[in-house]
Amino acid sequence: KVYYFTNFRNRFRAEGHKTLAYDIYRALKDTTFAVYEPLGTGGGILGTWRGFSDLKNLGLINNIPRIVGVQPEAVKHAVVAFQKGLAEAFPYGDGKNTQIQSLADSIPLFGDRRPLAAVRATGGEMLACTDEEARDAMLMLGKEGLFVEPASATALVGLLKEIDDGKIDKHEVVVISLTGTGLKQPSFIESTVKSNIVRIEKPDATKASSIIQG
Repeated sequence: KVYYFTNFRNRFRAEGHKTLAYDIYRALKDTTFAVYEPLGTGGGILGTWRGFSDLKNLGLINNIPRIVGVQPEAVKHAVVAFQKGLAEAFPYGDGKNTQIQSLADSIPLFGDRRPLAAVRATGGEMLACTDEEARDAMLMLGKEGLFVEPASATALVGLLKEIDDGKIDKHEVVVISLTGTGLKQPSFIESTVKSNIVRIEKPDATKASSIIQG
């Protein structure tokens, strides 16, 4: 199969993504130290950076939080470019080698120039995540009642890596952006939680409700 990522064909997309920064500000004011986001085509990261830039220009915050992008290990083109100090990324790996479907783009859109610039401007980081790490993070989030897709779980992996590296202190306020529901790709963890899966063959709201409520 060939997948073509068309997110940036809408020039207003990044403007919409600004609202993540606005929502974070409304909830946390000027206390956020870092924001962790999945990195596919980079629209989310670009929008977050622009949103926080707006807030700073308006005098509502003093500092823009560090933005940390997380990519699958199999297609870590932005990670490689960031580590080499490059302003532009080049194709890396093969999207068929990761099950993190929403981020499985081996050819960087516009060379990842925009997310690379955003992350560098905030003193952030680009990190890679294996499928196994994403699966473990999905299960961790599930224990908190959050069923997210593998791509979303990469954001938590990024946070855990920075905690292990001593880059995040206990007193610091951080945000992980959980961008999609686990219903987009439930097969990713089916083998891991097979005994706990209940299949409803036909739409039946009453049955589903009784299962959820126990």
